[in-house]
Order: sequence, then structure tokens, then C-alpha cells
Amino acid sequence: MKLSKFVAPFRIIAFAVTSLFFLVCANATAEEMPESEYRELSEGQRYTGIVDSIHTEQALVIIDDRSFILDRVMQFNNASWSREQVMNQLKPNSRIEIEVGEIADAGRSVRLVTQIRTLDK
Repeated sequence: MKLSKFVAPFRIIAFAVTSLFFLVCANATAEEMPESEYRELSEGQRYTGIVDSIHTEQALVIIDDRSFILDRVMQFNNASWSREQVMNQLKPNSRIEIEVGEIADAGRSVRLVTQIRTLDK
């Protein structure tokens, strides 16, 4: 009987310490992930990534889970193209380099794309 009085509080303390440990570890991991994967882009900066999807009706291109809107006229592989022509040339899973322009939608931090260069051979 004396042993059972000791075991019950020990289980509660062990559970509390284990729970606290997992809480602290999970919180530390969550804080590190966004900084390592996400970086803010500024106007004129180049960004290299993979095309996830293309939405022609909105002139929207998703690159590495980020949304970009194509400018009306832009540089595509060192030539001037309309956004419609560029949309027809881009394919999902293509590796591209873009130059970002000004913010097109401040609420969603969507930027214009002023240049695209395909990197696939």
C-alpha cells in the first residue's frame, strides 16, 4: 500500500515533465521553420524556383508556393512578350528565374513579375 501512494504522484510528475518537454520542443521547431524557408522579396530582386501552377484567367503563377502576377508586357528569355504569350509557354515543374517588380496586391503580398528566364534545358 505504501508503494501505491508513491507511484501515483510519480506518474503525474513524469507525465507533466514529458508534456512540458514536448511543448517546448514543438514550439522551438515552429519558430525556426518560417525563417529558413521564407524570405521577403524586394523590387528588382531575382528569385529562382519551380513553377507549381499557372492560372491564365488571373495571370497568376505559383512558384514554390508563392503567388506572382505577370506584368502586361515583360521580358521572357531576353525578348519582349505579352503576358498571354508567356502564360502559354510556362509549364508546371519548369525551373525558372524571375525578377520581381512592385507589390500588386498588398493584402496578400503578391508581386508583379517583370522578367522570366527558363532554366530547363
